[in-house]
Amino acid sequence: MKYFVLYLALALFFPVLPVQAQDFSPRVLVIDKDSNGTNVRDAPSGKVVHVIPYAGDGGVRIVSVSAASKGWFRVEADGISGWMHGSVLGLCAAPTEDGAPVLHREANYQNPPLMRIPTNSPVSLLDLRGRWLRVRYVDSEGKRHDGWLPEQVTTLSEGGLEECAAAWASHK
Repeated sequence: MKYFVLYLALALFFPVLPVQAQDFSPRVLVIDKDSNGTNVRDAPSGKVVHVIPYAGDGGVRIVSVSAASKGWFRVEADGISGWMHGSVLGLCAAPTEDGAPVLHREANYQNPPLMRIPTNSPVSLLDLRGRWLRVRYVDSEGKRHDGWLPEQVTTLSEGGLEECAAAWASHK
């Protein structure tokens, strides 16, 4: 009986979290156009441990992002883990079930949305919090809009990679 009480107490204080809640690693594009490749570092502003080769105009290079720190993102690329600056990473806002992606003021659904943005719009990475990405969207008039996109709006699908890469190629 005392083992049951101990088990119950532990279960109340240490609930089991679903695995996917801890495994949000969105896939994003490397948008850097440096023909020498893009650096992956051992720490933010640290030593270069790997260079992702330039893929040419229209080429697609993908990394998975798992953490953020002051404009730097922890990535997994070509089997190497390291850090890349957010200025070389981007993605496109995917459509939702009810239409165009919604940019949020905060990383939650409790606050009113900031705005809808066009589907497949290029967005720059600014931060990562839980299952949300803070992004910057630049509208057709050049105005910057910073906000949060939820996981389902930031997932790159296999079919959308080339379209997103093409959007970024014409964006900058």
